[in-house]
Amino acid sequence: MRIDLTRFKLTAPLLSLFFICSIALPVVAHAQDASTTDAIFIARALITNVVSDVTSEVATDTAEDYAEVVTARLLNGTEDGKTIEYQISGTVGDGQYVSKGDIMYVTRYLDSGNDPVATVYTYEGIDHYRLPALAFFVILFLGCVVFIGGKQGIRGLITLAGVICLIIFVLLPGVLHGYSATVLSILVASLIASIGAYITHGFSKMTTSAVIGMILTILVATLLADIAVHTAYLSGITDESTYNLLSTPGYADVNFQGLLLGAMIIGLLGVLYDAAIGQAVAVEELARAAPHLPRATIYKRAFRIGREHIGALVNTLVLAYVGTSLPIFLWYSGSSLFSSTYNSPIINQAWFVTEIMRMTIGGIGLMLTVPITTFIAVLILVAKNPSADPETLREERVSLEHIGHRHG
Repeated sequence: MRIDLTRFKLTAPLLSLFFICSIALPVVAHAQDASTTDAIFIARALITNVVSDVTSEVATDTAEDYAEVVTARLLNGTEDGKTIEYQISGTVGDGQYVSKGDIMYVTRYLDSGNDPVATVYTYEGIDHYRLPALAFFVILFLGCVVFIGGKQGIRGLITLAGVICLIIFVLLPGVLHGYSATVLSILVASLIASIGAYITHGFSKMTTSAVIGMILTILVATLLADIAVHTAYLSGITDESTYNLLSTPGYADVNFQGLLLGAMIIGLLGVLYDAAIGQAVAVEELARAAPHLPRATIYKRAFRIGREHIGALVNTLVLAYVGTSLPIFLWYSGSSLFSSTYNSPIINQAWFVTEIMRMTIGGIGLMLTVPITTFIAVLILVAKNPSADPETLREERVSLEHIGHRHG
């Protein structure tokens, strides 16, 4: 596809700038507010020297601890330019070692020591400064999308912005305020599917076929996810982030089951979109190439295309879920699925069942997309009574039977 760069030479940078600012400005603003408040002192500090580096010797097979004493110069806040010394502790292998020239966020707390009158502060490193790396890869991503993806890539960015807004401003507040997670998931997922399809592919019968197919699949998948969450007694509280929410004021009453249900459906949307658009395009192209064929024949041909596509998409879906849970699977990799020392068998535990349910609900939704979207696309895109001679139709039936025997 030839891209008219003169048309997009202003649009692309402006979209890129808007996208970067939407991500970076809240973070930068928050950091600046915190760094200028003495009650909660957080500032950036440049490591000027590593004074000492000690690794503890332990007799067990667990990870060793380390401690580094460093000097640093504060780069912002009320003590900008001040040189401080503090200790960084951690576990060997956590990748948090620092070197001269690194930048960290530090905080401080009052240490009265032996002199209750003097104001003495003790400083502590709390996190690495990651924003430059984040900005670099976001800009690299945007550049790839705009200059490789062209017009479709820019449309994809607009879609992404809309998806993020729907999740942040509709789904999450709705769950927080106690609205039905099932209804919210169907509503938000359907809006995401519709916005993404129409912005990226434009308004056409093909796009409408894909959108209707996706919405019908979302309805079925959401109902299955709701049944799975409740019949398997999944609480939705399985990792550190959900436990942190429980201990945060204002979040203790969140419907975590609903949050889990929403996560299942949102996680399905990527491959669902791919499958639905692929099937709608397949039906449209087959109808154009062979307008004489009846709907049933077009359906069988398009369904076979979708069946070949499903294998790759299922692998993509499962690997995406497994990839996000590798630390948990590694933790239990040396144990039997059917045994556990201090709990029920691993295969019965909530975290394990939750991940398997994510994959199975996603896989079911993905497979249902093919017949549902193909059927809708055939109804919309294929003529009801095409004209074809009996001999042509007989040859087509023989061809389909031959393909069925070959791939059966």
